[in-house]
Amino acid sequence: MGPEVPSSTGLGDDPVSMIIGLVLLVLFVPVMITALLVAVELLLLLLLVPFVVLGRVLLGRQWRVEVREGWTPVWDTEAGDWARSGRAISEIAQVLQQGRAPWPSPPPQPPTTVPTR
Repeated sequence: MGPEVPSSTGLGDDPVSMIIGLVLLVLFVPVMITALLVAVELLLLLLLVPFVVLGRVLLGRQWRVEVREGWTPVWDTEAGDWARSGRAISEIAQVLQQGRAPWPSPPPQPPTTVPTR
């Protein structure tokens, strides 16, 4: 007879290994489900983006140009079709680089007076 092949998978057959395996499974399953849902949603978005852009270009929808400070929108305007929106982005970028705002400045506020006694 030849050498014996071990029948154990190396995972352990004792109760402690079973408890550790269950804890890891409980932690691993929600992460995998979340990752799967995020991947499916991202795939759907990537499949839809070309059709949405093509639809906007072909149907002549108005494009909006937005100015942001970080993630906060500061100002937006309708720029027209695809070509006009590209020109508007360039013009707005030039105005911002010159240190000016592309939007009209707000009217001056009246001075606030504090009542005296």
